[in-house]
Amino acid sequence: MREMETLLGKQQILFSDSQATPDVRRMAERAIDTSREAFAQHGSYCDAQRALQHFDEDKESGFHDQQGEVNFFGRGHY
Repeated sequence: MREMETLLGKQQILFSDSQATPDVRRMAERAIDTSREAFAQHGSYCDAQRALQHFDEDKESGFHDQQGEVNFFGRGHY
């Protein structure tokens, strides 16, 4: 469970870093969501940790906004 806390903490730091690019922040958000979904399905921290460790961004598909995601990070004009 401690390793899971560490992994999630790292992703949360990336997501919260206002100096990080929007793409980095979105990937962190998606990694966190992946682990949450795994935990919700099985109630297992081990499954959530495995899902987080195996989360791999699909660089070929590019970014597509997903429902519920943060899509504005306060940069530029809207």
